[in-house]
Parts: sequence; structure tokens; C-alpha cells
Amino acid sequence: MSTGRPDSTRAHLGSYAVRLNVVVPGQVIPEIRGLETAYQEAGLSFQYAPSLLEWLVGLFVGAFAVLLFAVAFASLPLVTKSAEEA
Repeated sequence: MSTGRPDSTRAHLGSYAVRLNVVVPGQVIPEIRGLETAYQEAGLSFQYAPSLLEWLVGLFVGAFAVLLFAVAFASLPLVTKSAEEA
């Protein structure tokens, strides 16, 4: 049965569905009652704040993405120049 979609589109939809099948069930199960008080060590905390290194890595990834976009936009012929602008 053909739906009119190319095979690559079906492959992308299938990979998305598999990711949802892995992620969603883990979020559906509620937290175990009393888990936050079961262990009382400093390393077993539910509080989280990113370290400076994690913030810098995120900043680097964002800056690198902007750089790649700028280089691609400048070097690829995405916009044609009219005779008046040339």
C-alpha cells in the first residue's frame, strides 16, 4: 500500500517514532514515593545546576552553528543577484 511518501520520509518518521517509544515511557512512570529521602549523601541529590564547563560547551556549540550558517550563507549560491545589483 503506497501512501505517496518517499521511502526516506518513512524512514525519518520511523526513527522519530522509535525515539518517542524510548523517551515517553520513562517519563510516564511516576517517581517512587520516598525516593528523595531514601539516600542522604551529597552526591545523590536531586538538585542540578550546570557547571561553567557545561555552559561553555553549550556556548561553543551555538557559536559554531552560527559560524557554519554564516560560512554556508556566504559561499553557497542561495540568492541570485539581479543584473542591477551586479
